[in-house]
Amino acid sequence: MRWAAVVGAGLGALCGAALGAQAYAQTDDRAALEAEMFGEAPAAVPADGPATVAADAPTTVPTETPPAEGDREAAMFGGGPEDGTTAAGAAPSDRSIESMLAEANDPLTLGARFTLRFDYGGYGDAYDDAPEGTIAPAALQTPALIDLYLDGRPTERVRAFVGARIQQDFVTVSEFFELPLIQLDEAWLKFDLDRRVFLTVGKQRIKWGAARFWNPTDFLNRERLDPLSVVDLRLGVPLIKVHVPFERAGGNLYAVALLDGAAEPQQIGGAGRVEWVIGPSEVSATVVGRKDAPLRIGADVSAGVGPLEVRLEGAVTHGEESPEWVGTWQPEPDGAVPATLPGATDRSDEWIPQAVGSVEWGIPYGDDDTLYVTGEYFYNGAGYDDAELVPWLVGSGSFEPLYTGRHYAGLNVALLAPGDWDDHSFLISGLANLSDRSGLVRLDHQVTALTRLRISTYIGAAVGEAGGEFRLDGLAPSFGPGADPRLDAPIGTTPVAGPRLLAGCWLAVDI
Repeated sequence: MRWAAVVGAGLGALCGAALGAQAYAQTDDRAALEAEMFGEAPAAVPADGPATVAADAPTTVPTETPPAEGDREAAMFGGGPEDGTTAAGAAPSDRSIESMLAEANDPLTLGARFTLRFDYGGYGDAYDDAPEGTIAPAALQTPALIDLYLDGRPTERVRAFVGARIQQDFVTVSEFFELPLIQLDEAWLKFDLDRRVFLTVGKQRIKWGAARFWNPTDFLNRERLDPLSVVDLRLGVPLIKVHVPFERAGGNLYAVALLDGAAEPQQIGGAGRVEWVIGPSEVSATVVGRKDAPLRIGADVSAGVGPLEVRLEGAVTHGEESPEWVGTWQPEPDGAVPATLPGATDRSDEWIPQAVGSVEWGIPYGDDDTLYVTGEYFYNGAGYDDAELVPWLVGSGSFEPLYTGRHYAGLNVALLAPGDWDDHSFLISGLANLSDRSGLVRLDHQVTALTRLRISTYIGAAVGEAGGEFRLDGLAPSFGPGADPRLDAPIGTTPVAGPRLLAGCWLAVDI
């Protein structure tokens, strides 16, 4: 029964995070606009690219995260004058000069990012008639996040970084004593070999893919990216990454050893990726595999075509471990388990495709203002054509938000610092599961106050047909402890629903 609360909270988190900073910078001009919206990243926050290992490392070639994509957290929490700087035209004081010199010579930087979240999800009357013992999702959540980091640079060619995350919800507490959740986010060491080969060893963040809402080639993260979240809440991945740049040719070669879950040497996985700049386009190809795990192959392209920025991303998977469910799930009127249940089919011998097409258009409407419109389509070969089995997928543990349907579409319209409102930004977002005809619409606003404080607010609603992914509503199967849905019949049903109304406010500051 506890999974019902988890699913409801997960849907609320997916649909109700905060301002979607995912959409607006592929060229240097776009990166400048994103910096104008979110503020520049603080100097102590690490960049994703291995080119930051050494001061003399090549920086003119793309890294595994294109400059346009950026780090969402850095984009959110960066910006504002650093301590010790002065207003334009004013002479710095002796104290500020001394402070800046000390900071420049300090091989160790300590810092924190503090985020207060207030998220509300209205579920209507979905759980009013729920059986006794059903755990309904909490309507109000206030998770506070504290990201602490130590960034050490003993020499220009060696860098060590450790980041930890502390999370505490001030509203949702158990009837027993509850401790804050403390997680190790990152712990890595970067260095180079003869300034030609750059290594990053340890738990680190990594993201691949060119599209905005869906990234089928982001193979290395176990969790999918929430495209509407300002902060990527996923933790780092333990791996060894080797980066060989080819500066003159405009390319990068990556070799990755995947250490996650590897208790023996033969369980270590491997990944390879090549990136190349061809004229105005960036092209990449990726392959990932390990023993007794699916083989994944992908490619993505990003190119400017006239006034449009076009992005294509595709992947195929062979040896998929999760089953495909076929049949029907129609509980009895009294909630009893029906006699006919869905069956599981093996997909391990199939090649399952996924593909994304994205177009972004910047429309100037003033001397320094541009309206950005982004549209995206996603074909998911592993998805389902309708909503009939969605409650079954939830109960059996096969439900994956934004990757459950076969056809999806996404749209957003962004105004970054419009007119004289340099500290304000607005975003209208829409996500639709075209297969089950459900969707989500949301309006976001962000303002920078008191130089360093960022206030993000949003309001959204689920739309479309009831019972679909975004308007989840129905009876899901309940399984006993340790049961395998592929072999064991459910012992009952329980109501499950997604939020109908979403609203929230995030407060964020760098310390």
